[in-house]
Amino acid sequence: MHLAHPLMKFKKLLSWPAPLTFSLLFIFFFLICFKSLDPDFGWHLTSGQFFVEQGIPATDPFTYTASDFPWVNHEPISDIIVFLAHSLGGYTLLAIIFAGLWTLSFFILSRLTKRPIPGPLLILAAIAVAPYAGIRTLTWSFLGLSLLLYLVKSHRPLFIPLLFLFWTNLHGSFMIGIAYLLYIAFYEFIFKKPRSLSKLRSNLLIISLSLVATLVNPYGIRIYEEVFRTLLDGSLRFTISEWGVHLPLAVVAYLLIYGLSLALSTKTWRPKTLLRPETIFLLAAFSSQRHWPLFVLASLAPTSDRFLSHLAPLYQKSKHNRKLRGFLSIPVILISGLTIYNLYATFSGSWNRESSQPTAAITHLSDHPCPGNLFNEYNDGGFLIWKLPSAKVYIDGRMPSWQLGDTNYMQDWNNIFKDPEFQQSQFTNYNIRCALVYSSRTEFIDQLKSQGFIDKLQENWHTLLIKP
Repeated sequence: MHLAHPLMKFKKLLSWPAPLTFSLLFIFFFLICFKSLDPDFGWHLTSGQFFVEQGIPATDPFTYTASDFPWVNHEPISDIIVFLAHSLGGYTLLAIIFAGLWTLSFFILSRLTKRPIPGPLLILAAIAVAPYAGIRTLTWSFLGLSLLLYLVKSHRPLFIPLLFLFWTNLHGSFMIGIAYLLYIAFYEFIFKKPRSLSKLRSNLLIISLSLVATLVNPYGIRIYEEVFRTLLDGSLRFTISEWGVHLPLAVVAYLLIYGLSLALSTKTWRPKTLLRPETIFLLAAFSSQRHWPLFVLASLAPTSDRFLSHLAPLYQKSKHNRKLRGFLSIPVILISGLTIYNLYATFSGSWNRESSQPTAAITHLSDHPCPGNLFNEYNDGGFLIWKLPSAKVYIDGRMPSWQLGDTNYMQDWNNIFKDPEFQQSQFTNYNIRCALVYSSRTEFIDQLKSQGFIDKLQENWHTLLIKP
């Protein structure tokens, strides 16, 4: 009797009731949102407050280095939502809202298939995007693209420009949606038989209306300045870890399911097969790990359809083929093991989301204000903007692609650690009398001490130095 074999339990596992699946998803995402703190959360919260109380600023209000920079915030409504929700219910309410948005995205995806997406596959996909989930603006990218996929699938094109009207004000990733529409318009025209010029014209009209809708934002056409500044900055892959090339272990289990479903369903590798939209998202993910959630989103429905189409015959064959059962047990066991490990990795560690932040240093600077400006780490900028509003920062998470004239703010920040002469000129020009840096920068800390800076305190891998 083979019922104890892992493969034989698949059929029962796939029949989870939908309410159970989405309840588990909500709990999963709530715990992630509640536990984690995105490095950019602070400046998003503070900018939302600024927009509500003072309106849209003409230049950057949070740094002393870029005070003349014409800041274009490509997520103004998102920041306002974060500020208002935090004012009403604190971080817990935000965790509930964003967990709901992530869960809603998966619910929308579940409506893209003829047969329900199996609960375990939805959970596996949620684990794959877990490293990128939380209270962060990437949530709007995920929700926006899931809604776009649904509108395209359900043939409701007139709602698409309306979606872009909101998406543009929530996050600059609306450009991914425009690119997706263009791609599928020409993909269908090239590969769908018979070709239809009228269908292509209709698709291009919807895209044109969507582009017009993107101009309805506080900055008008200038929104594209910030979007293209980021998209065309090739240096991000080398300066910002999330833009780099990396395959998170959390994605591997989902990739195994995706690869198996593809191998089982693809008989000939024609251009139509190779150039499917999900494949383009896969290539984008391999070029920058930031796109892994979007690949999971774009591939989930077709993966589920392929998987379910071939599971029944494979299940029947395995009943009478011991070698096949043994062969198929390998990915089942591997996926199960990876899933258990990824769940452990997601929720292990401290549940104090500020445990790695320089809270004691901020308390000290609040009680004893710096006699000049404060130099800070890139990843700490957002937290400082939030927790130490009385002091402007040198750099924060908005600025990796900012450039004004000959000044490249990210390059300047990097050069401070590489070039002692440049460091001294920057500290002199900006009257920098305090530095909050990682304690691992021992050489830089010694350099500052030789210039008269005093080591005030050390905590959570940070060192605060002050020059009296």
